[in-house]
Amino acid sequence: MIVYLIGSNDTLGTGAIKTSNSWAGRLEKSLCADSDDLETLSFINHGHEGYSTEDLLIGKKIEAVIKDDHDLIIFENRLIDNHHQSLSLEQTEKDLKSIMSKLQKELPNAKILIISPNPVANDKTENSLGLNYLDYIHASEQVIKTNKWKYMNNKEEIEKKLSKKNMRLADILTNDNIHPNDQGHYMVRGYGGIF
Repeated sequence: MIVYLIGSNDTLGTGAIKTSNSWAGRLEKSLCADSDDLETLSFINHGHEGYSTEDLLIGKKIEAVIKDDHDLIIFENRLIDNHHQSLSLEQTEKDLKSIMSKLQKELPNAKILIISPNPVANDKTENSLGLNYLDYIHASEQVIKTNKWKYMNNKEEIEKKLSKKNMRLADILTNDNIHPNDQGHYMVRGYGGIF
């Protein structure tokens, strides 16, 4: 089984003290522990620092995914970079459709799971288009729902978990208030037993 992770900084492990503490590292460890045949399980992590959905397409990162035959693709929909780069919601929606179209066409047997971006501080701060981070999340969720793609809303679940444990968002983010720290990566990987 080949598991391919694609996304941005969080997929890469930014904010975790070491790679094995990132959500991707924890996922790999968990799946390997559950696998009877470790030799048939391999992980390919293609997190790209600061990449928007448009950057993934322009940089031909989706073609890199397609060149190998994968069983499972986990796509971290890292919309904070779309927000920071002031991409339009229309461009974001177009990019998501293009990414999924390419993956589904070229890898028809692969299971594809889109995971939501993590919660960040100042998610209501507007960019130069007058859009906030939540606008991007809501727009992408609508496209995902309309197309019936498999989706895991870890942002919402993390927020529920924080509330239940009486924790603040700042407790699970690094000093930049964007990237999850070790505890934040654990929550991404661990919520609800989905992984």
